Amino acid sequence: MTDLKLNISRLKHLSDHVLARVELGGLRFDMRTWGKTGECDSAACAAGWAARDPVFQSQGLSIKNFWPNYETEKGREFCGFEALRQFFGLSRNQVYFLFDEGTYKCQYDQITPADVRARIHEVISFGDCSQGQPE
Repeated sequence: MTDLKLNISRLKHLSDHVLARVELGGLRFDMRTWGKTGECDSAACAAGWAARDPVFQSQGLSIKNFWPNYETEKGREFCGFEALRQFFGLSRNQVYFLFDEGTYKCQYDQITPADVRARIHEVISFGDCSQGQPE
């Protein structure tokens, strides 16, 4: 397995554009789901909102069969947490640190886009993260 290079520009776009838009626009944020649509609105976690972003979609990220999906320029496809790891160039610890609600200290329904944004900036600044995949 090859080490991935952290894609700082994609992480910054996720934080500064996608999640900022979720916060400012009052969009529903729910770390329990990649994405769901109701009669009046939609809800998604950070990964789900990322997969709905036109910039990221043009780079191969999408939701497919209710899971994040990443298709590379060479036609390789990845699904779930591995799709996010490949797309953002994250280590396994980093992908869970950012996108798994079980690694946050508060209940899933109290996690906000600002919490995820803070973690993104931690990963960008320090590379490694203080928490990883839960045991």
